[in-house]
Amino acid sequence: MFRYILLSLRADLMKTATLLLTLTFAFLPLLSHDAFGQTSCPGTPRVTVGGVTGFSDLADPIASQQLRTSCNVGLYIHAEGWKPLDAGTRTRILSNFKGSGPAVVELGYVNSPSGYFKNFYKPTFTDQGVQSDTALINGLCHDGTPGALAYTAVAKQYGLATVAVVFAPNSGQFRTSHFSDPQWDCVRAAARAGGALAIDAPPHVFFALKAPYQDFVMDEIRWARESGLKSFYIISPNGSGTRFGEEARQLLDVLNHSGVMPSNVVFETYDIQRTDAANKVGEESQPDSVAGVALRLLPRLPR
Repeated sequence: MFRYILLSLRADLMKTATLLLTLTFAFLPLLSHDAFGQTSCPGTPRVTVGGVTGFSDLADPIASQQLRTSCNVGLYIHAEGWKPLDAGTRTRILSNFKGSGPAVVELGYVNSPSGYFKNFYKPTFTDQGVQSDTALINGLCHDGTPGALAYTAVAKQYGLATVAVVFAPNSGQFRTSHFSDPQWDCVRAAARAGGALAIDAPPHVFFALKAPYQDFVMDEIRWARESGLKSFYIISPNGSGTRFGEEARQLLDVLNHSGVMPSNVVFETYDIQRTDAANKVGEESQPDSVAGVALRLLPRLPR
């Protein structure tokens, strides 16, 4: 009888231990979160999510919970999406992504960068709690190489160690030139000075414009890698609508098959005029929202 009791106790203890292990592994992805849904992850994420239309959705911690839990997704702040937000919404978004590494910001080029960073960037971003060491800059080569280098130098004075010029041949340049041509000397010089090149080639456009456009874009990524620079690929909905997720998946498959996966990927919506409900920043539970597509494709993305 005594032996039977011991065996029964032993069996019960084993069942209890098995249950505890099961619960531990079941809740392991949540152990990096506190009661407010904040993430605590080491390092800098290679994937960021944000944009303009629907950016305020990220104030709800549920909208990005699984993305943040992955410890490979950070916040992407587009200036046009950040400016209209009230202080409370800004605080909640930053709080949700507090432990997800430095944010990536998207800014515009101006020919007087000292005043821009002093009077706009500092009070609107850093003074509001934004911690960022990387900026993607639209139109950086508008005034040629001297203007691009001057802007980059000032940006670095404000803690932006990486400054990526945003460029893709979206105005038809791919029809008459290659990325290696001298007319893109400024883009390459700006990328070297800032440490990165950003490519804005939406999946919808990538497939619509076919081989010459695709070759140009892939040459950009290849050149950045060979030059020892980061490459940021901006994946945005453009005209994808409810095909955004599928077209983004096809794009990543092409890049991977061609051996030109970028070092970093940005999921954002930046077209202020486009208000497609399916393609707003949204929540990760929505299939063709920016957050939803990012979550679905996360296993295919660089870490």
